[in-house]
Amino acid sequence: MGKQHTATLLGDVALRLRASRIALDRSQTEVCAALGIARNRWGQWEHGRSFPAEDVIARYCDLYAISLDWLYRGQGGTMAPALVERCERARQDLQADDPSLASAALRSVAMDCEMALT
Repeated sequence: MGKQHTATLLGDVALRLRASRIALDRSQTEVCAALGIARNRWGQWEHGRSFPAEDVIARYCDLYAISLDWLYRGQGGTMAPALVERCERARQDLQADDPSLASAALRSVAMDCEMALT
């Protein structure tokens, strides 16, 4: 995997983590407490500084019914349609709050959500 592909994937995963947490109406503190991790660790993942630890992200997906396929590949998989809709609303809110987030990675999240809604 090339550096550019890795950076793009890292950004995509970071945005999907943030959008899913917001869609679930959870704070970073709440998610971290549920997962037993430090808040700064989660923050690093949401900001694309590193990839999430596999064991922790698997627990996150199990706990909140998030599809691992969606987090890493943008494919809805087994996610409930209502959760996909909330994800789309969260993505729109993120974009409205910070127009600089309208990057290729965020557009990717939007397309993923739109595909899951159709």
